[in-house]
Amino acid sequence: MAMGSRTGRIAGGVAAVVTGVMVLGAEPVPAPQSKAEQLAAADAAIAKVLPTARLFRMTVTGTVPSPVNGAEMCLGPESMRKFAGLVADNPEAVAALGKGCAQTREKKADGSMRVEVRCDKASGAVFTGHMVLEGTMKDIHQHQDMVLDLGAGEPKTYSTDTHMTEVGPCPATMKSGQIRTADGQIIDPLAALAALGATHSKAGPEKGGAPAK
Repeated sequence: MAMGSRTGRIAGGVAAVVTGVMVLGAEPVPAPQSKAEQLAAADAAIAKVLPTARLFRMTVTGTVPSPVNGAEMCLGPESMRKFAGLVADNPEAVAALGKGCAQTREKKADGSMRVEVRCDKASGAVFTGHMVLEGTMKDIHQHQDMVLDLGAGEPKTYSTDTHMTEVGPCPATMKSGQIRTADGQIIDPLAALAALGATHSKAGPEKGGAPAK
C-alpha cells in the first residue's frame, strides 16, 4: 500500500496524533532502551493518560488538505499498545527519524504539558522542522512546520495545525484504533501502518528497509 493513497495519508496523520498522545503521557527516559523497556514505558504512559477507550474528534488544517480533518478516532489501551509495539519493532526507522532532532518538555502549573521538537537536516534529520504539542489528554493542540525539498524549485515550508478533543466513549460500531472519516468511512489506520512497517523490514537496506539478517 503506497503512502500516497488516501488510507496511507490517514495512517500517517493518525500516527502523528497517537505519537502526541504517547508523548503527553510518557516520562522522559534515557536512551537507548531495550524493546522490553520501551514497552514498559509505553504501558506506564497508557495507564496514566488513557486507561479506557475514548472517542476523539480531530480538526486538521494546513498547507495541504488533510483526509483526517473532521474525522473521529476511537483510541484506547489496545490501539496504543499496538502502536508502541510498531515503534519497538522498528528501531532503525525510529532512530533515523530522531536523528538531528532536539526535544524540550515543560509541565505547567495547570497540569498541561508542552513539548517542543526542533529538527535540522544539516545535523542529519530527515527534514528541517519544528513541532509544538501542548494541552491535556482531553484537549490537544499540535503545530508542525516541515521544510521539504520535492525537487521542483526552492524548498517549501509545509505547516499543519491539529486540534484533538475528547468527545466521550467510543460508539459500539467502532473498535479501538479505528477511525471514522468525515464521509463516514471506518478504517483501521494502525493496521495500515503495521503493513507498511512489515514491508519496510522485508525490503532490505538496498530498498530502504531494515538491514538483512
